[in-house]
Amino acid sequence: MLEQTICLLLILGACFVLKFSNPLVRIYVAAFIAYFYIGWVFARNMTLFQLTMYNLCVLLLLSGVVLANLICKVIDSERRLAATKFHIQESGGKFNPLTNLVLVLLLSIAFASYLLLIAMHGLPVLNISERTEVSGVFTYLIGLVWILYPFIFYRVPKRYLLIVTFFVLLMMLTMGYRTPLVLTLLMFFILNWKFNRFKLSNSAKLFAVLLMASIVTIYPLLRFQEDPEAIVRLLGNLDLPPEWFILAPSVLVFAEGASVVKGITMISPDVGLQYGQFTWAGFSTMLPGEQTHSRTLLSFWLGRTNWQESTTTSSIIGQYYLEFGALGAYILSFISGFLIALGSHRFLTRSSIFSGAPFLIVFSLFLISIHTGMLDPIVIYTLVIYAVVLLANHLGQVIFKQA
Repeated sequence: MLEQTICLLLILGACFVLKFSNPLVRIYVAAFIAYFYIGWVFARNMTLFQLTMYNLCVLLLLSGVVLANLICKVIDSERRLAATKFHIQESGGKFNPLTNLVLVLLLSIAFASYLLLIAMHGLPVLNISERTEVSGVFTYLIGLVWILYPFIFYRVPKRYLLIVTFFVLLMMLTMGYRTPLVLTLLMFFILNWKFNRFKLSNSAKLFAVLLMASIVTIYPLLRFQEDPEAIVRLLGNLDLPPEWFILAPSVLVFAEGASVVKGITMISPDVGLQYGQFTWAGFSTMLPGEQTHSRTLLSFWLGRTNWQESTTTSSIIGQYYLEFGALGAYILSFISGFLIALGSHRFLTRSSIFSGAPFLIVFSLFLISIHTGMLDPIVIYTLVIYAVVLLANHLGQVIFKQA
């Protein structure tokens, strides 16, 4: 009873802290709290130790946010900075010719790769079972579209932006992965809040929330198109009625996360603290040769019978715990809250898309990692692409300024 009471008090405390925080901090903290606490409720045989660990992680996350907010308040008073909505002219923002050339080249590669993929394999979303046969190179090359979306949003004239955004979403939809879809939508609304390109009514915002909820819930049902009974069996494992079929993916996301964290706390004494090796196993899959991804490794540790063909998402707390134990999870939760609050403040008080895009993409990936863990090499790939674009912008400014 004490742990549940502390949980409720922390939720109330979070509401108070978020009242004085910027929108990005509110999004992250709310998602963090909802994911772990709802998961604890839905999953079977959860322990009070796990709830205590969640409570301490939330407490330290909020402490990091509070400290960063205080620092930002001091900085704002000295420099007279404040989060504000910037504006982009109707014709779109301006880049120098070299930056435009690099962006067009990268997006052309993405579009050509998309057409080649369809020619070779058809639409992946219609062939989910064959998705594993598609080379990962296509994922990286076509992914340039959503990776570069912040620059698309800034550069494209307003009258074409919604059409272009729809086309980007359509490409990601047909790829059969929900994460790029969610990331693109998330970036659109964050960028629109910052640059105020479109005035969205409350009904439009509600529609956006329902759309993202649909992507998270209904869209994953495509994975079970060849064996729909599988999802009913998964619900049965959680003592949930089969009538929850449509909502099953959403429920399973929460319940699976809690179950995996419980499993991680149980196997940790046997596998030992990883001190970064678990995370590196995920990032190393971008290197040549055959590598075992962190999520496949976790399936093996948890004793899942089909671990060779399946992957298990660790969640961000599970990843922290595997690497550095409970104490490490608490410390990293504090650091996460501090850096998100500090970084989002900088993002919202500066108008440059070049300084803001790297934080935006890392924030979006970090938000998704609440469920998945920060284990994908895509974050390194993304930052390399951004480094190329930023270098092109810098060189273009030098070259065309001299000219």
